[in-house]
Amino acid sequence: MAPDRRAVLVVEDDPQGRRALERILCLEGFESLGVRDGLEALDAIEARPYHAVVCDIRMPILTGVEFFRLLCDRAPHMTSRVVFVTAFTGHPEIGRFLEESGRPYFEKPYDTQDLIDAVKRIAHTPGTDDPPGGPPGTAQRT
Repeated sequence: MAPDRRAVLVVEDDPQGRRALERILCLEGFESLGVRDGLEALDAIEARPYHAVVCDIRMPILTGVEFFRLLCDRAPHMTSRVVFVTAFTGHPEIGRFLEESGRPYFEKPYDTQDLIDAVKRIAHTPGTDDPPGGPPGTAQRT
């Protein structure tokens, strides 16, 4: 994939939903990588930087809530790049988390164009030509 494309990480346990969103992002000019859960997402972020992260909330192994909390500790510079998607905004604990996170979120089934617009805003924020850690593919482990 071209190194000048904006990189988006898709964190979604549903394989069809993950692949569909990856394809849509590619059609919109993004480089996208899909992973199944929050643990895989943390590994992916350690391996390379991303311009945006689209994350489901209810997933096995490590939920979106747990992922975000660990991200706050491990890579706080990435928390402003997260957009959540969920079918559970009516659940009191999830609703409270989404509000407290301060991150944009979309209820499933979401309007694809609204989600893409949010990803574009995050990925193209002024001053973020490259995500923290340098251009995609150049992350250094310490």
